[in-house]
Amino acid sequence: MTLSSDFLKEYAAVRTETALFDFSSRGKIQIKGNDRVKFLQGLATNDINRLSDGKGLYTILPSVKGKIASEAVVYFFPGTLFLTVHPELTEKTVQMLNRYKIGSDAKIEDVTERFALFSIQGPKSDLLLRELFQISFSNLQTMIQLLPDRYLSTQLSGLDLKVIHDNWSGETGFDLLVPAGEGAKFREFILNKGKGYGLTPAGEEVYETIRVEAGVPLYGKELSEDVLPQEAGLEARAISYTKGCFIGQETIARLHYLGHTNRSLVGILVASLSAPLILFGARQEKHLPAPNPREAPAKPVASLILFGARQEKHLPAPNPREAPAKPVASLIQDDIPVKNDKIGSGEKILGMVTSALFSPLLKQIIAMGYVSRQFIKPGTVVEIDHRGKKLKATVTELPFIKKAEQK
Repeated sequence: MTLSSDFLKEYAAVRTETALFDFSSRGKIQIKGNDRVKFLQGLATNDINRLSDGKGLYTILPSVKGKIASEAVVYFFPGTLFLTVHPELTEKTVQMLNRYKIGSDAKIEDVTERFALFSIQGPKSDLLLRELFQISFSNLQTMIQLLPDRYLSTQLSGLDLKVIHDNWSGETGFDLLVPAGEGAKFREFILNKGKGYGLTPAGEEVYETIRVEAGVPLYGKELSEDVLPQEAGLEARAISYTKGCFIGQETIARLHYLGHTNRSLVGILVASLSAPLILFGARQEKHLPAPNPREAPAKPVASLILFGARQEKHLPAPNPREAPAKPVASLIQDDIPVKNDKIGSGEKILGMVTSALFSPLLKQIIAMGYVSRQFIKPGTVVEIDHRGKKLKATVTELPFIKKAEQK
């Protein structure tokens, strides 16, 4: 496992200051026409009718079997419903919408290339936005206290943009939607203005780590057309049972009123290697077996600087007759589960891993996965079958990390 200095700097920015993510590759779809709301209301699990200017919501676009065909955040812009989707869902979602629009006054258009989308995440992001856009403290606090996906229309040096409340990271966070032609200039401008708030560009590796720590399911990993919304824990956020009819409603409603899921998405804490760890300046000692006093002193095989503190990991001195020992970093990497690793208890298979990685903040390997409902109680001990090894693990609630905004 490689914890590069760049990764640690970007990760620390999200958790302690402010980080900038570029989500411009995410799909952006607009629906216009007199029937736009009625049309999408018949396809989405959430209640599109309750949207108005300044509001947005998260929804599932289910298949006829009630499973997750796509997912989107829908914003009510004047004269337009504006959807953002993950890049791999753009074409699929456009095709799905066009397939069902027959007879409706609804025009669907992929406008991904017309807009750039940035995300500012971190405990100082609200301070940065107040300075940038001269947004009043009361307006910003109202956005933070209300549900996610509320937005404000504002301007910056004559540039029209949308400021969207989106704390997907678990920290205070906002997305910024700007015209694509101004994207590069806007990114340079905001990075320069954000220096006083520690604003740091962050990449895909940090996004994935923060996503898993925050327990956010991702299409292609936790979500697919084989998954029901309730299995993924999306019921409260994505489903309205009072909105009226929509595609796949029968299955989703029947499960809610008459049944239960056979499996659920859970967090999993994977037993970590014994090694001294220093993260965020707090030392946690986990020792390997004591070296033989007759042998040469142990030498450090890995030394990582984590948030300004040194992490030293020792192994016993190698035996010259044996193959060289693997560095601790490699050993940790070897113990990180991968997608589709089996989760079990004894001989019983309980489910599969969907995502897994090392959490710098929790100082251990964490995973997400689907587990049979009899084994979803936090504290349940399970095993993960990974490359012929049985990794000890414990079921836990999602998200792994709860911040002030989420409580």
